[in-house]
Order: sequence, then C-alpha cells, then structure tokens
Amino acid sequence: MLKKQIIIIGIISLIITILSPFYFVSYIEALPDSLNQKLAFGGPFPFAEQTFTLPDEENQYPLEVHFESPFEKETKYKITPFIFSYICLFLFFFALYTIIARFFTRKPVREPEE
Repeated sequence: MLKKQIIIIGIISLIITILSPFYFVSYIEALPDSLNQKLAFGGPFPFAEQTFTLPDEENQYPLEVHFESPFEKETKYKITPFIFSYICLFLFFFALYTIIARFFTRKPVREPEE
C-alpha cells in the first residue's frame, strides 16, 4: 500500500517541479550593466534558463520577468538543479502526507485500568 502512495507522491512532485518555472518569476530591481541577461526560473532550485533583453529606461525598474514557454523561446535546462528540486518537493509532500495520514489513522489510546 505504501508503494502506491510513493508513486502518487512522486508523480505529483514531478508535475509541480516541471511547472515551477511558470509560477516563479525573476525580479530585477535596478537597471543592470548588461541588458542581455540570462535568467533562471524554477524552484526551489532554478533549473530553466532563458535569455532576455531588458528595457534600457531607468523608470521601468523594478521589473518582474516571467518565464516564457519553451516552444516560444529557447530554453536551456540544467539537470542537477532539476533533480534537487524534484527531491526537495518529493520529500516535502511525503512528509506532509505521512503527518496527515498518521493523524487520521492513529489508533485510539486506551486508558490504563486501575
């Protein structure tokens, strides 16, 4: 039975890891020296890298840059941060599942008889 939960948690963790570049953004506070920047997306360890040309006007900063679809823009993936992100999310969800399951399936404690 535990094997089934591990597989389900693994699939959920993989899906969330793959989708994480879309909900983590890069934040640029001030105008950088070079306007052509490589920005990393993903989480908790950024693993998807895209190149952006930033605006050259000072009044447009701070700036949030969002991840664009890999089908629309060239994206470079790093395997090691991806694996670390997957493991981190898997351990988090497994611990959360274990705590919740233990809370609901715990056997009632019997009072000692005197």
